[in-house]
Amino acid sequence: MRAQADPFATSSVEKDGYAHLEEGLEPLPPSPTWDAAAAADSARVAASAMNAFARSDLDAATWWQQLRPWLTEAAASAYQDTDPVGVPARAVVGEPVPGSAGTAAGADSPYLATVTVPTDVGDYTVLLSRAGDGATWLVERLTPPESAAG
Repeated sequence: MRAQADPFATSSVEKDGYAHLEEGLEPLPPSPTWDAAAAADSARVAASAMNAFARSDLDAATWWQQLRPWLTEAAASAYQDTDPVGVPARAVVGEPVPGSAGTAAGADSPYLATVTVPTDVGDYTVLLSRAGDGATWLVERLTPPESAAG
């Protein structure tokens, strides 16, 4: 009787056959940690992004030029057609308050941060992400207070 081959086994040729795909890729950044410096940096970025976002006095092109550097690619796609006149907030009125890592995602992750930013219409919640240790925080979402949501 002949033994059947394991359909899930991979040969060394198959295992090594994709090694060339990894050549030239940049290594992933080291895993980040959530500490006082990360919290302060996330708060700084959230406040800067909100200051750019809450500028209904600017024309759309100038507003976008100032906001875009603070956003992830996904957020840029979501906010690119926003009319700044429709943004409820007009000014940041207090210091940003960083939350703990990953609270908005419901998980403990040092790749995510939430920051509360006081504005003239109430507290915005800013969700930020970063690719790894030393990577810049970028905004994923700017959520207005329920009282200002339309």
